[in-house]
Amino acid sequence: MKEIKNIFLNSKTLNKKKSFGLKDLYWFYIINLDKREHLYKIDYNTWKGIINAYMEEIFRKMIYETYIVKLDLHMGDLFIAREKLISEINPKTGKLEIINSRIDWKQTIELWNQDAEAKRDKKKVFFMNEHTDGYRLFYVWNIFHCEAKNKNAYRLIICKKQRRKLYETALKGLLPNDYPVKDNYRFKYKYKKNRLYAEVKKRLSLQEI
Repeated sequence: MKEIKNIFLNSKTLNKKKSFGLKDLYWFYIINLDKREHLYKIDYNTWKGIINAYMEEIFRKMIYETYIVKLDLHMGDLFIAREKLISEINPKTGKLEIINSRIDWKQTIELWNQDAEAKRDKKKVFFMNEHTDGYRLFYVWNIFHCEAKNKNAYRLIICKKQRRKLYETALKGLLPNDYPVKDNYRFKYKYKKNRLYAEVKKRLSLQEI
């Protein structure tokens, strides 16, 4: 079996980085090519085009067909889930707040400019997600089946392009209605991940794409 060279650990520059992108993965690919595989040694732009096309299909399956994608090398699973926005009285302020929604700072600043009392009381406007029937959508990297060492120290950052595509698809009303639902934001980390994983009906391996 060919030994894989881990440039992320051996490089003084890479092992201090907090995140890795396409260029880092490209050099990992090039360095680990066998001499007999010279036909697969392609330039970065060609490699990037292939990877982007491949990832577009992966995210299309997740967004439009609600698939869970099983990552290779036992690195866990990736899928989209939804969570109902919850209203709760903040015990510190005594005010009603949407505890699992983001603040709409644009609308909040406009409110403060028009209403001095609201600005004084620091009233905030939250996203209500009417376009998704009051649900918050998010990507889930389920690491329960991941066999990587120190897996809890890592996180997967979904690129802005794909997060925007999910948002724009929701605004157009084109999202399917069978995303798994996260019922309670207070569930423990492992429990909620496994519960969501169990609710996903469609599973897809990378080899099938």
